[in-house]
Amino acid sequence: MKAQDVRWELWITIKVSMEWFLGHARLLLLIIPFFASDVAAQQTTNYQLLVALTDSLLHNFVVENIAELEGDIVIRSLDSDGQVNWFFEDRVIQQLQHTGKTVYVERQNASPLVKVNGNWTWSLEYKILHLGIRYEDVGDTGDTALVGRIGRAGFTLRVIAERSGKVEWSGELKGEKKDHVTNKNRVELEDETIHFTVGKGIAPQRRLGLFKPLLISGAAGVIVFLFFSLRSR
Repeated sequence: MKAQDVRWELWITIKVSMEWFLGHARLLLLIIPFFASDVAAQQTTNYQLLVALTDSLLHNFVVENIAELEGDIVIRSLDSDGQVNWFFEDRVIQQLQHTGKTVYVERQNASPLVKVNGNWTWSLEYKILHLGIRYEDVGDTGDTALVGRIGRAGFTLRVIAERSGKVEWSGELKGEKKDHVTNKNRVELEDETIHFTVGKGIAPQRRLGLFKPLLISGAAGVIVFLFFSLRSR
């Protein structure tokens, strides 16, 4: 077979392969946005995501370190951020109520100082290390582009015997939950009145977005097809 004929057949093979690939890619471009929108519509808000994450961290902590202690307990904040304090105290109170204890709240770093009177045996001191939402892969600007959403929470906790001052437990609770939302739904899932639900984005990066794996796989398939076609000659 002449070299010119080989080149011509190679060109035809490439053309047919690329037309097949682009045809299927167009079909996916029509289908996937509807799927992505449906997925995003089912997403929880940023606040709900942080609630679920914090509850999962606190549940095991309360069961393992507080539930069996005898006596009531006071919660003491070492932070001055009112929204964060309210959020954490609300979540930990929900967990402590299942233990049958009376729960008090005292904010040592609040302005003005908030003191309460009560007969408790234990204190739970806490400080927020981090609490919020971050987004990743925000290079795509289309409404249906999928964006990675990461909820992060971290707390320093101490359980102290009030009379003796003995530290019964001290440590950190940290965790994160990941999912995906669309650019269109991203802002709708935030609550501007609660600052830690407003997400922060990672620096945009040049990328092909949701279809990057598809395009790479398709291109690789064309290359492999051409390789074996040439070897068979």
